[in-house]
Amino acid sequence: MGVERDRLRLRAEAERETTERKIRRELERKQAARERALNRTVERLQEQNSELQRRADRLTASDRGDDNEVDVFKRLTQAFPTDDIKRQGKAGDILETVRSPENGNGERAGLILYECKDTLRWSNGYVAQIKADGATHRTPYLVLVSRALPRGVKDVCIRDGVVIVDRDHALQLAAVMRRLVLEVHRVELAGHRARDKAALVYEYLASTDFRQALAEVISRRASSP
Repeated sequence: MGVERDRLRLRAEAERETTERKIRRELERKQAARERALNRTVERLQEQNSELQRRADRLTASDRGDDNEVDVFKRLTQAFPTDDIKRQGKAGDILETVRSPENGNGERAGLILYECKDTLRWSNGYVAQIKADGATHRTPYLVLVSRALPRGVKDVCIRDGVVIVDRDHALQLAAVMRRLVLEVHRVELAGHRARDKAALVYEYLASTDFRQALAEVISRRASSP
């Protein structure tokens, strides 16, 4: 009896070890299969990322600027359908003719000129460029939408009469600029045409009211979901 029990015990242990080896091999096989699948996925994503990077590298700053300009143009036309908004292509990327709603006649109140930049580094030459374009179009309402901003600026600032803004805040800033155009137009209609419009615009840009409006643009963007 004792010998038979020992034989049965040894047999049961051998079967258990065999079963455990089979389970372990199956688990190892499945784990290896998962790792191979994961490695293939990683390789595929790396290839896709490399291809996207190659495409991005082939894009010029001008190409990226065009994409930025198209995006800003679409958002402006959707937000302000009563204005005449055109893509210029030179001497200013986008021209927005603001129409006054007073008396329902759609009178031309002023022209906002937008330049769109999508370079990684800021250049003070951008300000000089848009001011020259503003002189060409005879408008003091200048907005520079730029990916790169002057040192220390996070979203919006004013440099030499030019409002500089990142793309995320461009549409809210455009609404503020339209209010400025309409307010200056209202002042002119009130009998102050003798005043230089550029000087009047500079006064508004430097005013507390306008800077508070810029602060509201930033705070609204920060609090939006």
